[in-house]
Amino acid sequence: GNDRVERSNARQLAVRWSTEPVPGLNTALMLRKRDGARVGAGVSASYGVDEVTLRADAYYGPAEARRFPLGLLDGAPRLYLPPLAFGYDPGHDYRLRSVIGATWTPRRALALYGEWVHHGDGLSGRQWDRYTDQLALHGAALEGPRRGAAIGNLGTDLSLLGSAPAGVRRDYVYLRAELGQGDATWYLSTFAGVADGSTVTTLSKSWQLRDHLTLKADLSAFTGSAGSEFGLTPYRYQAHLVLLQTF
Repeated sequence: GNDRVERSNARQLAVRWSTEPVPGLNTALMLRKRDGARVGAGVSASYGVDEVTLRADAYYGPAEARRFPLGLLDGAPRLYLPPLAFGYDPGHDYRLRSVIGATWTPRRALALYGEWVHHGDGLSGRQWDRYTDQLALHGAALEGPRRGAAIGNLGTDLSLLGSAPAGVRRDYVYLRAELGQGDATWYLSTFAGVADGSTVTTLSKSWQLRDHLTLKADLSAFTGSAGSEFGLTPYRYQAHLVLLQTF
């Protein structure tokens, strides 16, 4: 009855049919059922022409992620004691998720990607405005007699916003440039919310040290105006260094 199945890679069954009706055009249909939820269906298509590949994917199935506590989105702003009950049952509430994208490889070792990403279970504009009102109230309550409750509520708020760059709104644009140079590859990407223009911009580089050993480093910056999604995240910059050993 919640998203633990997705986060724990629990049992699921999927069946996929694919075909190439004309040269260069690949299409597929998928049916999928995860443990504790109903069946979802997806379609995909991709078409390559010279240096460009176009693709579209859509999946309609039980809601699985980006769940907000119902109280944060219903009614007037207020403090909550005890902790909030979370919202819809993802096993029974259906959502549409889709991606439309293109890849352009103008020359060897250079690839450019662009995508429009839609999450049907993200927040609408009205829900987002209501949520930012909740944030303002929780912050103001730190100076009042219910400071403990305010701290708890703000902890929930930060954990929800901390799910970025997965995003909590409905529509995003994703852009990426990839440049390979021998055993090292550079990546520059931007993940932008369509609703408010806030962005997560990431610069990454990977080094192939050995046949099965890779070093990866990245630096991300979260930008946006006051009240925008990525402008409200509890951090401005993130850095990661990963050593990956494959077998």
